[in-house]
Amino acid sequence: MKINLRKLSTKDLAALAQRVIDSSKQSEFEEVKNHLFLSKLDDSYQEYYKVISKISFSGKGIDVLQVDRERDAIFRNMKGFLSAYTRMTLMPHQTDAVALYKEFKIYGLSLDKLNYGEQTIQLDKLIEALSSSENQMRIDNLSLRSTFEELKRIELQFKEVYEEQAQANSELRKTKSASELRKDVEKDLRRFLNLVTSMFETQQWISLYNKLNEFVKAAKK
Repeated sequence: MKINLRKLSTKDLAALAQRVIDSSKQSEFEEVKNHLFLSKLDDSYQEYYKVISKISFSGKGIDVLQVDRERDAIFRNMKGFLSAYTRMTLMPHQTDAVALYKEFKIYGLSLDKLNYGEQTIQLDKLIEALSSSENQMRIDNLSLRSTFEELKRIELQFKEVYEEQAQANSELRKTKSASELRKDVEKDLRRFLNLVTSMFETQQWISLYNKLNEFVKAAKK
């Protein structure tokens, strides 16, 4: 069973290791199921799988970006509406728009261009200011209630997703890197496959050899 494990993708290496482990554990022979090399492979695979799973989870960076874009869009829409309304001097509640737009100026008309942390701080302050009873009345006068509630909701969602990502990244930094663990899996998988190959002529290993050989062929395609 010859295969260049380094050429396999992360997903294909994990899949091959799992298939080898599962089939070997199902062997009717104790010598196979309890072999030290299989145990070593199982251990290294489990550690590897944990890390690549966490890496997939920390792809929440994509979710953070998406939620940030949504809160930016809502912020800009509300800001744009107020900016336009302040210039409509004959419209009812124009002074309310002027007062609310002033709050936007205080906390930054371009806060959507700040980094995640700074934007969150400034947006929280803006939301707090807009939540005063006086400003709430102005928001209702301008029919901005649903927009404001959506801004609060998306800001809360952003903070939750951002915290999840931070925790995931923190856990990743505490573990061995995926590349280090991959080397362990490659080494242990290669050693076990070599063992099965060397035992090919032994009766209880023939069936396992044939199964694993098919797995290897499939992984090489």
